[in-house]
Amino acid sequence: MPYETREATVSELKELYDAFLVPYFPAAERKPYFAIRRMMQTGHYRFLTLADETGTVGIAAVTGCPETDLLLLDYLAVREDARSGGIGAKLLKVCRDFAGDRPMIIETEDIDLMETAAEKAQCARRNAFYARNGAVPTGVKTRMFGVPFCNSLLADGRPATDDEVRQAIAALYAFMIGNRLVYDKCVVIG
Repeated sequence: MPYETREATVSELKELYDAFLVPYFPAAERKPYFAIRRMMQTGHYRFLTLADETGTVGIAAVTGCPETDLLLLDYLAVREDARSGGIGAKLLKVCRDFAGDRPMIIETEDIDLMETAAEKAQCARRNAFYARNGAVPTGVKTRMFGVPFCNSLLADGRPATDDEVRQAIAALYAFMIGNRLVYDKCVVIG
């Protein structure tokens, strides 16, 4: 089955946000629509899509900023009826192609802080997916707006040290939040 990959436009964002972020990400992990729209308008936040004859089957949101050449995979989501068919791996390949030789940071929830067996199992599946697709865990943990993350790195070109990952995350989070007072209050990088 042939797939089409492309970068979504700002005018398509609301439909993609409602179809892929609202149903698949808890409110605590989902940035407000207006914030993503603001970031897309800067040209540093990209929504990459994968579609087949049924429509868009998955999205990946990738962000960068002028202060670092590392990228952040902010969201990766596959339409529920298209899961377990390799779409996630195809989307991650689209992200790798987009990144070129720039390392890409991948955040997943901190499995050690998951409260239920179901949350731990979902987190373990997510981590295994990224590991199968070449992501390597870093020693960097973060907390953004109270949500704890562990960070992995996809580095097809050049590797990045944990210190580089910390510095990149600080720059990327500052860009995404857009307000230094909020950043200082809501971001912890370890």
